[in-house]
Amino acid sequence: MKVINHKLQYIGSFDCIRGIATLFVLLIHGTYGFFKGAWIALDLFFVLSGFLITTLLQNEYLNSGDISFTKFFTRRALKIFPPLIICVLLANILWPVTTLDPGADNVIATTGALFYFTNFLQVKVMGNMHHLWSLSVEEHFYFLWPILMLFFILKIPFRNRIFFLAFSILVTTLIRIIIFNYHFSSDRFIMDAYRCTFSRVDSIIMGSMLALIVKNSSLDLKTENETKITAILALFFCAFVFILFSVSENDTYWNNGGFIITNLLCTITIWIAIKKPDHFFFSNKILRWVGKRSYSIYLYHIPIFYALEGLRQPHSVSSFLLVSLLRFSLAIALAAVSYKYMEAPILRYKRRYQVFRIGRSLKTGKGYSSLQTYRN
Repeated sequence: MKVINHKLQYIGSFDCIRGIATLFVLLIHGTYGFFKGAWIALDLFFVLSGFLITTLLQNEYLNSGDISFTKFFTRRALKIFPPLIICVLLANILWPVTTLDPGADNVIATTGALFYFTNFLQVKVMGNMHHLWSLSVEEHFYFLWPILMLFFILKIPFRNRIFFLAFSILVTTLIRIIIFNYHFSSDRFIMDAYRCTFSRVDSIIMGSMLALIVKNSSLDLKTENETKITAILALFFCAFVFILFSVSENDTYWNNGGFIITNLLCTITIWIAIKKPDHFFFSNKILRWVGKRSYSIYLYHIPIFYALEGLRQPHSVSSFLLVSLLRFSLAIALAAVSYKYMEAPILRYKRRYQVFRIGRSLKTGKGYSSLQTYRN
């Protein structure tokens, strides 16, 4: 039996990245487009998802020679469905007191959310559930990826795996550019470059490629390069801030290929977080706390934000600040309660369906067996 690298265990720095991405999402939806580049949070989430899912599937295959689709989809359902159901219920309860576009349809929105075709519906139709499009993209990937991993990718040599994924990224890049320039839309349905599965899986695939490279590469970041790593992270931070203020999701240059740069920015950031999980850039306790609850915060914030819009007085800075504080507080508080009383207990139950990992402790040299502890 092959041994899984001990480093492919729970990586705390990922929670910090999730925390940053979550705050970006709250900023873009809570400031009426002032932080117009906060969409990059979704790229971070997508790259992380690709990396984590591919790593888990790869580890299971190396340990057992197989991938259990039953266990995989059970883990997905236990993680995704309970908070999603709460989100959909909350959105429907708040629907009557929320000012929405005349074209909003809660029946279609609910159906799209539960059956993962939100990303092919017009935003105006989805009302206070339009943000669930990203879950649709990820779920479409999850449905196909384990099958592709088991019957094709893990059966071919490493070089061919990388070539296949690189080719897939190229194809999705071309599709994304084409859809941006020639997108289809109707009163209720749309195929746009920003939300369409075929054009947004590029960042997920980049995360998957990173998982394969990390597993099969000895490339490391030496301790003596700490200053250089800090300088790189500082430079990346400045790049994220520039994007946050300057690049909207409809930017022509970004949609015609610039997204390759932002995908690489996210991928390299996550690679550094893997290699340097204890770096002070990734060690903020508040961000890690937020990151652990990021999924629920993401789900619950839009119904809450929209419902409280009626409290805001136009052209009043103090009203904006008070309503924003209330929005942020309620979304995070509800997510905290959800995490403590629903997600954490389910997580303990979910471990029954995790993949056992056999390895050797670096500290003791003794063999051990433990459950995978990725939060995905």
